This record gives sequence, structure tokens and C-alpha cells, in this order.
Amino acid sequence: MDLQELFRSCRTGDLEKLKYLVEERDIMVNVRDKWDSTPLYYACLCGHYDVVEYLLRLGAKCQANTFDGERCLYSALNPEIKQLLLDVKMVSSNLIRRDPYQEFLRKLFESGDHSDFVFNVHGEKMRLHRCILAARSSFFREKFNGNWRYKDSIIIRNSRVNPVAFEALMRYIYTGGLELPSELKEDLAILASNCGLISLLEKIEIFCKKSRLFESAKPGTRVTNIVIEPSSDCAELKEDFRELCFHAMQQEGTAMSLAALSDILFEVESSKFPCHQAFFCARSEYFATVLHSPLVKRKSITDTLDCIKLKFFNVPTFKCIIAHVYCEDVKLDGETVQDVLMLADFCLLPGLKRQCGLFMAQNLDTQNVCAALRAARLLELPRLENQCYKFMADHLDQLIDDCGFRQIVVEDAGSVRCRQDCDSIEVIDSVRYNLIFATLDEASEKFSMIDALLEELNLNA
Repeated sequence: MDLQELFRSCRTGDLEKLKYLVEERDIMVNVRDKWDSTPLYYACLCGHYDVVEYLLRLGAKCQANTFDGERCLYSALNPEIKQLLLDVKMVSSNLIRRDPYQEFLRKLFESGDHSDFVFNVHGEKMRLHRCILAARSSFFREKFNGNWRYKDSIIIRNSRVNPVAFEALMRYIYTGGLELPSELKEDLAILASNCGLISLLEKIEIFCKKSRLFESAKPGTRVTNIVIEPSSDCAELKEDFRELCFHAMQQEGTAMSLAALSDILFEVESSKFPCHQAFFCARSEYFATVLHSPLVKRKSITDTLDCIKLKFFNVPTFKCIIAHVYCEDVKLDGETVQDVLMLADFCLLPGLKRQCGLFMAQNLDTQNVCAALRAARLLELPRLENQCYKFMADHLDQLIDDCGFRQIVVEDAGSVRCRQDCDSIEVIDSVRYNLIFATLDEASEKFSMIDALLEELNLNA
């Protein structure tokens, strides 16, 4: 439903609704509908300059000489939008809103941090990670468990291996996306075939078909770059990296060929988890500090692996951390979600915090709403906090006599220094605000409940 609303907002020019969906509901701006059209395309087609500008600022794809870029350019309803698209390179990359998971993989690829393998392709060195290559390609998995098992670098001098195409292939393995000059299509296809990347071959063919159709419809236009975009939900990447997650949890059915690729052991309540520093350090500043700190005690379990004992964790919640770090596939439940939330905040994992907050917001009831509100305030989750206020307003008749609710009212009143009669009480003000959207009779009745409660507690607000 949110996706339908997103496309409708772009067609109608409803910028406020679009901002709500993108900024509050976390919908990405490069999603596609069943006609393979993007939000930017509809905004250009319908002539909504402010919507186009907003989407471009958030990173909507519109590169020159690509299918999406040319399509938006030719569909632009007026010259102002067309000029805005032509000037898209003026948009600062610092303003572009990227998916955190895609961004983590992009940075890992470009930085080479914690790399354990080097490809030297015609003098160009690339620092990469065995675990990622093996998880994404059966070819590399076999090599790292065979001829390359004890090697830390490979030199490629084969004239048929184009270094630009090879770099694009590695970028695709890491991020699910690539951009390459069209004349190198065959070089890329050969490399993809040799590495067993069937999905990439299919995507190249689909892109070429679209390009030919577009060029035939627009004589004189030529698409000069192959652009493969990662899916908005990174589903393919997460599915491949889920194998690393299963191995870290030592679940049955995990491919044993991944066993040799771990480079760190975490010990939690006497259970050991073989993991990968590249993932944990890149995704969490807490783990980056732990793994690099000389003050953290390590003990050697094997000749190659160090073991770090984590004292403030338990096994169920740490498994949630592992699942989030590798593939963002965390199964939450009402009993443990607050523990996972606290741990996510402790480990500096904002994405997992948001997921916990969303789960709690979707599962509010009269028994947990007060605890959820306290957690939202403590851990700075404004969306969860607002949902709690809305729930309280909707169910005020059930909460008005609740001890937990009354305690929050008293605490909020006491938080104002040198309180005067006219001072507000945060929870009361927020509940009253949400009552604006109720029917007149319902709102009047609940306002009376609030007044009676404040009088009983000897408070004014």
C-alpha cells in the first residue's frame, strides 16, 4: 500500500505525502512498479518540478546515457524539469540518501578494510574479502577451498581479462550493481559466466533488450553505458550472505566450504560463534572498537583464530545481532524485542534499533505501551514515541486508571523545573494532540477524562 501511495504522490505532485513516505516510512526512492517505472519518471512525466528536485536530492537515479536517465529526460513535461535533469551532476553526493546496507557494502568494497585476499589484474591491485566472494560465487568458493586455500593473492596476466570489466564484476559481487561502458559487455559476460554468476548474465540481457527498444523508439539516441541497479531491498545479496549468517550460528545444513573463511570467534555464555571481522567492523562502531582495542583480552583457539568473550550478551539476543549484521533478517518476538533494542543501541546498530521500534509500534497493547514509551524516549526513537501517544489517545478509556500511565504523567509534570500552573505535561499534550483526529463526541469525553485525572493528581496542564 505504501508503494502505491508513493507512486500516486509523484503523479499528483503531493510533496508532503511523498516526504512522509520517504522520511517516516523509510521507502527508498529508486523502487519500481510493475511497468518498470520509477517515482522520478512519473514526477517528470507529470511536470512536478519540486517533486523531481526532492527525488534527485535523495539519490533518484538519472545518469546520462542510461535507460532510466534518458527515459526521464524524454518524458519531462517542461523545459525547467529537463534542465534540472541535465544539471543533476550538480547535486552534492553528500546529500544523496542511500540504503544503509548497500552503503556498507559499497564502502567495504572501495576501502578494502579487513581484506584477506588481493587480486592483481594487469598491475591493478584490488583488496577483497574471501567470505564475500565465496558467498556470492560458487567458482570462488571452490577456489578458496582448493587451489587458493593457502594463498593471499593472485596475479592475473591473461590478456582476455579486462581490468575495467573485472572491477565492475567485483563491484557487482559486493553491491549487486555496476556501471560499465557498453563496448565492454562481452568482456563482462565472459567473466560472469566463468564465475557462475547466472543472475548477472540475465540482468545484462534484460538491460540490453530495454536499451535496444529505447534506441529504436528514439532515433539518434544511443545508450553508451550498461547500468545494473541493485534491487531496492537487496534481496539477492542478503540471501547469499545468509549462508555466512547460518555458518556463524553453526546451524545445520550450512555449507562446510565456508568453515575456513572465518577470522574471529565470539564467545557468549560458553557458546562460540565463528564470524568475519569485515562485516562486524563495517556495520558496528562498537565491534570495530572491540576488535581493534589492545585492552580487549583475546585467547587463541586455533593457530589462526582469536576468541573474544562478550560479557554483556546472551545467546538469543546475540544471534539477532548476527542476523542483522550479515543479512538484516532478524526474527523478533514480544518477549525479547526490548532486550534486542537495548543491545542494538549498545552496539551502535541504528538499523536494528529502527526495526525493533517498528515491531514494537506494530504490536502495542495496553500492557506494554507505557514500557514502549519509556524505551522510545530513552533510546531516541521518535516514531515509536509518536505511535505510543496515538495508541494512548485511542485507548485512553483503558489506560486512564493504569498505574504505569499515571506514573508517566506525574514524572513528566515533575520534569519541569520551577513548575507553574500553566506549564505543560508532555504526555498529556501529546495525547490531547492525537485526540484532535477523533470524533467530536469521543474527543470531548476523553478530554473530560484527562481533566478529571489531572484534578485527581492535583496537576494542571
